[in-house]
Amino acid sequence: DYSNMTDAIVLIGYHPARTAKMIDELCADLAPDQTLALLTRQVLPDPDSRIRYIQTESLTSAAALTRAGVPRASRVVIYTDSDSDTLAATLAATAIAPPSAHVVCYFEDEDYARLLDQHCPEVEVVLASGPEMVARACKDPGASQVISALTSHLDKDATLFSLSWPDTTPRTFGAL
Repeated sequence: DYSNMTDAIVLIGYHPARTAKMIDELCADLAPDQTLALLTRQVLPDPDSRIRYIQTESLTSAAALTRAGVPRASRVVIYTDSDSDTLAATLAATAIAPPSAHVVCYFEDEDYARLLDQHCPEVEVVLASGPEMVARACKDPGASQVISALTSHLDKDATLFSLSWPDTTPRTFGAL
C-alpha cells in the first residue's frame, strides 16, 4: 500500500515491449526523495528494484489507484498495451488524482486522443508520431536520432526541458 507516498510518479499499465524503457526514462529523472510506482494487471516475476510494484485486476479500480498513490501523486503516466485500456485508466485516474498532478497518457489512435481531450482537456496526450518521424527522417537524414536524443533523459548530452513561468507578463526572449 503506497497511498501515503507524496510527490510520487505513478505509471499505470504495462506494455511488454516498452515498459522497461519507460521505467529507465522515468528513473533517470527522479528526484532523490521521489518514488516511481507501477500499477499493472501483469504479474511480474522479477520487478525492477527501482520501482514500487502494485498488481491489480483492474486499472480502473479506485482502490487499486489509491493503493498505488494516485491521490497524492505529482505525476501520473498512463501507458498501456491498448488505447481502450489507456482511455479507461486515464478517466479513472483523473477522477482521483490531485488537481496539481500532471497527468500524461499515450495513444496510438487519434480518435481516442480526441475523445479524451473532449472530456479531460487538462490531460497531456502524447500521440504516436511514427509516420511523421519516418517522413522527417526521409527528408532530413539523421533527424530521428536528433529528436530521440532531445527527448530522452538517458542521453545527458542533449536533453529537451520545459520551464513553467509563473509570471504572465509578456516579455521578450532577451529579457527572460
